[in-house]
Amino acid sequence: MTKQGIIVGAVLLLALPAAAEELAGADIAYIEQSDCDAIAVHFPGGADYVPGVAADGSRVAPADLGGGYAYGLRPVYEFDMTLDPLIGRNPAFSSATEMTVARVSIDMTTGRTTIDGHDVSGANHALAEACARLHHKPVK
Repeated sequence: MTKQGIIVGAVLLLALPAAAEELAGADIAYIEQSDCDAIAVHFPGGADYVPGVAADGSRVAPADLGGGYAYGLRPVYEFDMTLDPLIGRNPAFSSATEMTVARVSIDMTTGRTTIDGHDVSGANHALAEACARLHHKPVK
């Protein structure tokens, strides 16, 4: 192979990803009812408890009177995932082989889950959010 052939091949290889990206265009997704029906994570709006609002949206006296305990869900849960490859094999080494393999974080307000800081909620989460916006009905 000649020097000129190598240069032409290198230029073509470098240009291919740019051309493919240009042909792909923008990522636009159109959400329809059939998409929403296909996922199990979608809950139509209006199922959440709202103090002072009845199920039909009319105003009522709030049921959350004081005097109870004020413990609620934490906004974020974090924990380490551990692996113990020799557990049950040799009792002498089982405690020495336990290792942390990942840090998991779950945000209870958004539903996002991350492993070592990388979002693993997936496309279904984005689709569920779009379906929720599609069916959102404001409180009367």
